[in-house]
Amino acid sequence: MKNALLLLAVLPLAKLHRAFPAAAANYFFESLPRVWIAAVIVNALPFARQTHVRQSLALCHALLENPGNVLIMFPEGTRSTTGQIGRFKPGIGALLAERDVPVLPCHLAGAFQAWRKGRHFPRPSKLSLRIGPPRNFARTPPGRESTCAIAAELEQAVRELERDHDLN
Repeated sequence: MKNALLLLAVLPLAKLHRAFPAAAANYFFESLPRVWIAAVIVNALPFARQTHVRQSLALCHALLENPGNVLIMFPEGTRSTTGQIGRFKPGIGALLAERDVPVLPCHLAGAFQAWRKGRHFPRPSKLSLRIGPPRNFARTPPGRESTCAIAAELEQAVRELERDHDLN
């Protein structure tokens, strides 16, 4: 959710009411203070990571059916405890296979230093956002092989953006 706040900050003000960060249902939608922050402040979409994943993906799909909506997802499924990019889950591929929606891979450098997992408040830090070229998977048929390939392609795109950050 903390990285979602950082990504929301770069969206035009007119788009904020149409932006929906996917948030871990078992964490952000379990206690009243977290529900209030997730739902009211961030406009988060509850996403079940362990059970009912298909229902969560169906909800995301329905949201993407409405042009103009922005879905913010973190395909690793959790925040890194080391600052390294984790493996992307195939659920992102299941969501995108055969769907005509633009996908923008993003890398946010400095987020780990600014707001590590477990820390309640951010530290002042320089952040830099790189956004890759849009991708579309409308011609990729659904199926296990395709979903894994989409996840791998997006993970590679984010890793390349990370390398670009490291070079500059």
